[in-house]
Amino acid sequence: MKTLGQRLKECRDDMSATLGRRVTQDEVAKRARMKQASLSDLENDLYPTSAFIPALAEYYGVRALWLADGTGRKNQPIKLTEEQMEWLAMQEKLDAEGRKAVFNHGNSLAQSTEKKQNNGTQ
Repeated sequence: MKTLGQRLKECRDDMSATLGRRVTQDEVAKRARMKQASLSDLENDLYPTSAFIPALAEYYGVRALWLADGTGRKNQPIKLTEEQMEWLAMQEKLDAEGRKAVFNHGNSLAQSTEKKQNNGTQ
């Protein structure tokens, strides 16, 4: 059976493959609201468990129980809100250029929001 560290690395590798780019420990740690060094320690099996497992499981889209101890099914069903389904339907109507423009604008807004949150303003 794989260790917690191996499962975490597997999840990060899967996320990288899904996104088509390398997902860094720093990126994952920020999403899980933990320190990058703590994630590194977990991936290197320095700790057998962590209070951050639910947040990491949610980010990776896997079941927390599977991530924690390797039991049960790995993947959890994806639940989309009505708004998320509307976004997907809208994107299907756009051509590649339109999808790229929407993505770039959304990414810019997300980065701006993250900077505001990191500066303590909202």
